[in-house]
Amino acid sequence: MKILRVIGIIVLAIVLLCVLLVIGAKLWINPNKLKPRIEAEVRKNTGLVLKIDGDLAWTFYPVMGMSAPHLTLSLPKATPFVEFNHVVIKTSLAQLFNRQVYSGELKIGATTLDRLRLSNASVGFKISQGRLTLAPIKASLYNGALSGSIEANNFNTMPKWNWNLQARAVQLKPLLIDVNGENSKIQISGLGNINLKATSIGTNRLQFIQNLQGQTNVNVEQGKLEGVNLNYLIQTADALLNRQAVGNEPTTANETVFDRLTGTGLIQNGLITTKDLTLAAKTFTAQAQGNISLLLDTLQFHLQIASTNVLKSQWTIPVAVTGRISQPTVQVDLDSLQKLLVSDGVDKLKESAYEKIKTRVSPQAQQLLQNMLSR
Repeated sequence: MKILRVIGIIVLAIVLLCVLLVIGAKLWINPNKLKPRIEAEVRKNTGLVLKIDGDLAWTFYPVMGMSAPHLTLSLPKATPFVEFNHVVIKTSLAQLFNRQVYSGELKIGATTLDRLRLSNASVGFKISQGRLTLAPIKASLYNGALSGSIEANNFNTMPKWNWNLQARAVQLKPLLIDVNGENSKIQISGLGNINLKATSIGTNRLQFIQNLQGQTNVNVEQGKLEGVNLNYLIQTADALLNRQAVGNEPTTANETVFDRLTGTGLIQNGLITTKDLTLAAKTFTAQAQGNISLLLDTLQFHLQIASTNVLKSQWTIPVAVTGRISQPTVQVDLDSLQKLLVSDGVDKLKESAYEKIKTRVSPQAQQLLQNMLSR
């Protein structure tokens, strides 16, 4: 019984001590006195402008730290590129008591990064010798998950950024609406996995895009292209190749359902180039090459579409996609189609001439003639 009594006294003493520490911390340090210090240290060590809106407050559950209703981060004399709402800054007691916050963890209810919206984010941070490290990053992104890391340094001259991010099972349609606007001519829906490894330098958005280098890959499952009917384009091209009347455009939904979209991209100075974009649907498979210019906000792709249905010509149909990212033009590549028609006509003339002549010459001459016509 004495042992239990001693244990009870010890536990009670610990609880009372914790309560006194909490009360003492609240009375001794007003967290709002840390605001200018935190903002100044961020500016000193990173060159970035941190603005803390609203009052800071202590938080003790589920973690020890400070809470802030709203934060923004920007380059000097620039509009904020990231906005945080409902933030909890988790750090050590030693840093709080010394009024210095150089490392810890951020718990963020909602984040807006440029035009992307994230929620329920957890971000480890460290500021040391002019280097900012955000890792690990975990957040919800359009019903999917975002993870990875971001590093930045050299803020006093030309900031350098390193990104290594992975998005999993992201709903692409709401993401692309936020990026390109809801009035975009073509929307892509489906569950997407995206990987991005990139670097850049710059003090503003233009410089950042101009110097963007890296690589990316994308995989979309069970998706839909809304605003373009590739099956109708295939049928149109097939009719032209066979010199038949083009059928009326279907009155059904102007869309293309696909099973899978995959591709890799090389990023050089803000230009994303791909040579292996593949779109697989039940009725066709499309191979595409082209690029997206983040600087000019334009795209240019050339598709070769092979139908898996029985068509009269069995040609690979050329399709061109060009224009602004939000308002692209998708149409049969008539120049390439004309070349196919000319090539087809020449081949038929060669075949007809050979059939007429071969019955009048020797076998040796037939072989020579065939070799000449096949060139």
